[in-house]
Amino acid sequence: CRRSRRPWNGFDEVQECYTLTGEMDFLLRIVTRDMEAYERFFFDHLSQAPGVGEVHSSVVMSQIKHTTAYPLALPPAEPRKAAETAYPQQRMP
Repeated sequence: CRRSRRPWNGFDEVQECYTLTGEMDFLLRIVTRDMEAYERFFFDHLSQAPGVGEVHSSVVMSQIKHTTAYPLALPPAEPRKAAETAYPQQRMP
């Protein structure tokens, strides 16, 4: 994250960081071995970081879907009429 990039750069636990609109300023995806390791990270680093005033945590119970594909495919082109293909329009100067 731009404003908080420095505190998170040195922590392998922080996998992703996003700036948000709305009530929260940032979203961090943190991965730890277990809840005990997360608790240590929370108290030793996250809650002590400069500018962090409030932390809301959610824990993933199970993964329903995960993908890295983006739906960026273009729709198929419409077929051109025979006249358009044979005699394309030209612009006059």
